[in-house]
Amino acid sequence: MVIFAFTSIIMPGYILKETFSELVVELLRKKHIKASDMYHKAGLTKAHFSKIKNTKDYQPSKATALALALAMKLTADEAEDLLERAGYTFSPSQPRDLVVKFFIEEGIYDVDEVNIQLHERGLPPLTSNKTSQ
Repeated sequence: MVIFAFTSIIMPGYILKETFSELVVELLRKKHIKASDMYHKAGLTKAHFSKIKNTKDYQPSKATALALALAMKLTADEAEDLLERAGYTFSPSQPRDLVVKFFIEEGIYDVDEVNIQLHERGLPPLTSNKTSQ
């Protein structure tokens, strides 16, 4: 029975969605965002972004995925899709998720401001390598 369930999931002709890394690269292209602008806004190092971009099955932390969603100015639906590709979702029971989702829904994409709001609520920042641009 388990074998049947597995084979019915991955059937001939089934096309997997893009990975997290592939989607990040596609969104940068589609939105005409320079990679260096995005990773600086997200508070990531060049080396960290390079690892994301060049590792097809890269598994980011949820905080990194949230920071990237903000830095790329994703809509709530786009951000949810990006999180899902990393194996996450916005959780209505996680204060950090609620703060970030509120900012995205309001069209406020400043990672510094989000980090300030997280700090005021006793929560850790999304990324710690942020240097204001």
